[in-house]
Amino acid sequence: MLGRFRLRRQPPPAAEDRLAQPIAAYRLLAASAIRRALRTRDLWLIELDAICADLQRKGVRPALHRAATVGTTYSARFAHHRLEFYTMRPPRGAEGYHELWLAWLQRLEQANALLTNAATQRNMAILDAAADALAEARPMLAALTGDRALLAHLLGEGRGATSAQPA
Repeated sequence: MLGRFRLRRQPPPAAEDRLAQPIAAYRLLAASAIRRALRTRDLWLIELDAICADLQRKGVRPALHRAATVGTTYSARFAHHRLEFYTMRPPRGAEGYHELWLAWLQRLEQANALLTNAATQRNMAILDAAADALAEARPMLAALTGDRALLAHLLGEGRGATSAQPA
C-alpha cells in the first residue's frame, strides 16, 4: 500500500539560490548583532553628551572621572560586540560586508579606548585622537548603511525608512 505514494525528486536548486540562502541567513543573524552594537553605540554617545555637559557645569575633574568610568564600561561592551561579530562565519560572498562591520566596531573600540586613556592621563591630545577615530567611524557607518532598506531592517523601523543614522 505504501508503494503507491512515491516522493517526487525535487530538482537541485540553482547555483544562485544555493549561494543566496546562506547569505540571507547570515544577514539575518548579523542584523541582530549589528542592532545591539548600534544600540550600545547610541547609549555611548548619550554618555559622551553627558560628559560634555559635566565639563561645562561641574568642571574638568568630574568630567574626566565620568569619562574614565564610561570608557571602562563601554570598552567591555564594544569588545563583546566585536567578539560576537568576529566569531560569526560569513558565507562565501559576504566576507566584505563582514569585514566592514568589524572595521567599524574596531574604530568605535579605538575611539573609546582613546577616550579612556585621555581621561586617565588627563591628556587633551589623546582626546583629539579619540574625536578623530569617531569621525572616521561616521563615514564607515554611512557607507555600510547606504542601503536604506538594510538600515531600516537593522533599526527595526520596517519598510520605507529614509533616514540614515550617523556614527
